[in-house]
Amino acid sequence: MRYLVFALASLFLPILSEAQQPPSGDRIARAKFLYVISSQAGSIEGDRIVFKNVPAVVYFSDRPERIAGHMTLQDFVGIWKYEPSGLMKTPPTATLSVIGLADAGNVEMKLSDPIAKDKDTLSFKVQFLKSKTPQSFGKSSLFIDEVGAIR
Repeated sequence: MRYLVFALASLFLPILSEAQQPPSGDRIARAKFLYVISSQAGSIEGDRIVFKNVPAVVYFSDRPERIAGHMTLQDFVGIWKYEPSGLMKTPPTATLSVIGLADAGNVEMKLSDPIAKDKDTLSFKVQFLKSKTPQSFGKSSLFIDEVGAIR
């Protein structure tokens, strides 16, 4: 019985961990990544968009590498400082999808200067491209366009 409990724990422990370590190596250098940030609430504060209650940042790549995982907000912010990603030179575009936001559709924007505050709050300097989101909003997902290596 002890062995069964240990075997089950070893299977589920990685799933229950707070965040995975971002992958590294040559596979990463070749891959282009997209990111998804889901939050329970958000707001516009001056020239920044703020996401609250963000558990982690999901990343994934397409063929040929097909890498996926999640990372802490602090690791994600560190990507902006990693030169090969190009995020400092060319801020990525993103689409915000707010659950239950009537006839607003998706909101397109450019993001820069991310700041991770506390363990679950993330903000970006934002430039809205087509439409603007309300001053505050509920559950949402932010889809960040393809960028280079994650480390």
